[in-house]
Amino acid sequence: MPQTPPAGKRKYKHEGAPYQSDWLERLAHFNTQFGRFVRDGLGVALIAFAAMMLFAILESIFTQLASGGDIPSNSLVGGLVLVPLTRLLRNWFGLGSLFIVLGIGYLGYALVRRERGGTRWGRVIPFEVASLLTLGLFAVFGGNDLLAPEAGWYGGTIGWGLAALLWRVAGVILGTLILLVLWLLAAITAFGGWTRLEVWLMQLAGEAHPQAVASPTPAEAHVEETQKPKSAPRKKAPAIPPEFRTSLKPAAKKEEKTLKPPPRADDLPPLSILLGDSAARADERTINQTAGLIMKTLSEFGIPATVIGYRVGSRRDAVCRPAGVHQKAGHR
Repeated sequence: MPQTPPAGKRKYKHEGAPYQSDWLERLAHFNTQFGRFVRDGLGVALIAFAAMMLFAILESIFTQLASGGDIPSNSLVGGLVLVPLTRLLRNWFGLGSLFIVLGIGYLGYALVRRERGGTRWGRVIPFEVASLLTLGLFAVFGGNDLLAPEAGWYGGTIGWGLAALLWRVAGVILGTLILLVLWLLAAITAFGGWTRLEVWLMQLAGEAHPQAVASPTPAEAHVEETQKPKSAPRKKAPAIPPEFRTSLKPAAKKEEKTLKPPPRADDLPPLSILLGDSAARADERTINQTAGLIMKTLSEFGIPATVIGYRVGSRRDAVCRPAGVHQKAGHR
């Protein structure tokens, strides 16, 4: 027989199900605790690897220049691991393998540095395109010979293929011009040359270059908003009909001498609770506005009344008398 759960215990559908975001929480916790150390270690490792690869490639180039043969299969600097990588990079990229090594070193530097700025993809992507087109230019300068990439010279296999493609589509002269123009555009964009060109043209035309005003970051804007709270909109006073308007004036402020209060018992409340009532002062506009509202409200209930005086305390007390009833001044 199936067992029924106890009446006091509810059974939910999600009970016993594994949390899918558990590994994300662990990863975020690990990044908070050890992320800085991991980035530093990875950055130092990339810089060291780039330095060793740079020495291995330079040794391979100078050794090949001295011997006049193919890429050397042994090296004093490279060793067992770096020599195959050196041959692979030089076969595919030729002299452009130096760009690959420098890119790896810069990536390690970006991980090590403390300033965490946003990646400027508008310059990174054109720089990569310019590096790729440089391989094609190297191949063009070497005559685009297939034997040169196999020996690790000029633009390697990638540069030879890029130049051969443009030559087959547009011809030798036009293909070379297209490659050169594309390389110039990518290089100018990568190094921010368009901004300098704009400034130079505006100076040549005799116009002042507009200075860019740095816009505040979202964090600074949020701090300014918190420091300057918006004032609440002032409520419009209700309109009082002319028949309920009064012309009461506030009493003149009297100078009161401060007297030393007599001693009070401990079980009595302190006299400081009366200071709030004495500090309240009402202006003429507030007095007449409140008196008019009182008379208007009473008239709506069929009670004709006229405000003849006021008193300022913890709350405003208006003195009313029915219409037609005469009272002496000061009598309530």
